[in-house]
Amino acid sequence: MDINMPFRIQQIDPSDGAAIYSISDANSTTPLATVIVTNTVGSGFDAGREYWRIYGNRLNTSEGLSPNSLCVTAKKMKSAEWHHCPDVPFIKDDASFVLRRDIKWTGRIGKTAKFHKPGAPDDDTHGGFVINISCKNKKWIGKMHFYRASNRPLFETIDSGSSRDFHCAEHSFTGDCSVNLPKDQILGVGRAI
Repeated sequence: MDINMPFRIQQIDPSDGAAIYSISDANSTTPLATVIVTNTVGSGFDAGREYWRIYGNRLNTSEGLSPNSLCVTAKKMKSAEWHHCPDVPFIKDDASFVLRRDIKWTGRIGKTAKFHKPGAPDDDTHGGFVINISCKNKKWIGKMHFYRASNRPLFETIDSGSSRDFHCAEHSFTGDCSVNLPKDQILGVGRAI
């Protein structure tokens, strides 16, 4: 396979049925966002989707975090088949926006970029992200950029109930994908909380 050819693979690990993640500033327990990632249908959610609920009118992982912090924490709240994961933190209609889980990826051997990636002892974790989105006139706009160092999904190595800090720095990567809002949304109208 030509490494420069685009390929499709999910951004965030969906587990067997679904996985629920909380993203927060590493210096605060207040969540910035909650993400429900689905592999199969369950609890009113469609398969193969990322349901993002943003708390506030914007999420910028490079700005707006607590003073002197460029660190974001991702916690895997739950991950299981749906019958083991019945309690979800929000219903489908309360998502700020919904994305397909198979956005196109592009191979980028030898490239580097500034993004949030786990530090030691998690240097082998499989990628990271940069998020800069905001809600204006009930429409989410901006860009989410995901990076990978292997073909495994982001957050896959986080155990259920555990957290991992993602530090912003210059990192090498082998593949990336861009999500543009509102273009890549499945639902056109979002809500800010």
